Amino acid sequence: MDREPPPLSDFDDWVTSDYLTDYYASIEGDEQHTLQFLVDAFQGLAPDGTALAFGVGPTVHHMLALSGYVREIHAADFLSHNLDAIRRWQRREAGAHDWRVFARQVLACEGRTQITERDVQAREDLTRRRIARLLACDAGHHAPVPDAPPASYDVVVSCYCAESATASRQTWARYVRNITCMLKPGGLLVMAALRRCRGYRVGSRWFPCANVDEHDVAAVMARCGFGRRRVQLRVAAVPGQRHRGYASIVLAAAR
Repeated sequence: MDREPPPLSDFDDWVTSDYLTDYYASIEGDEQHTLQFLVDAFQGLAPDGTALAFGVGPTVHHMLALSGYVREIHAADFLSHNLDAIRRWQRREAGAHDWRVFARQVLACEGRTQITERDVQAREDLTRRRIARLLACDAGHHAPVPDAPPASYDVVVSCYCAESATASRQTWARYVRNITCMLKPGGLLVMAALRRCRGYRVGSRWFPCANVDEHDVAAVMARCGFGRRRVQLRVAAVPGQRHRGYASIVLAAAR
């Protein structure tokens, strides 16, 4: 969807509860595709690795997929109240968002059958243990995680972050370059982006998006040093999200 959205808000107007309610009350098509792509990308990871979930928002579902494949996860976001939402879930506080349906979906993506509530609880407990640090980040900075030096991580996962923080394609490309600097040589980068989207709706507000597609993603990853043969790209249609400003997504994994 590349039509102009309604007037856009800035992130001072971001309401974490609206985002969780709108996008994560159930598993919608974009996350079905994303979770399966993540699980497939994580196969073969060394189990002693450290991962960065960059621009994670107030969510834990991608870390539910990641936790079975690494030793430690650092979750980073620009907004402190997004990290507060993760902290409440990690501490099992009253009112924390319920991610059990996503944990069940992750297990299904891994090929598990006859998944029990005990299995779901075990994956949630594992993820709580794996999340070792909650960190502030800013993709606009050359060193985007102040409390972690560049080239610190075996895995960097950044889904619906860089393109969903700016209306500028040039700024998006700079954000991606800064995020990838956190990856160790030979490490795994996994990204997801809203495709051909100029703005996405959260609650009653619309937020900017950089209107990128798979060609833009391939080009910026090449500029970041990922050889084209080492980049896996997938486009998935999600027509059910058209009312939120997009109808497809781009999924990418590279070493």
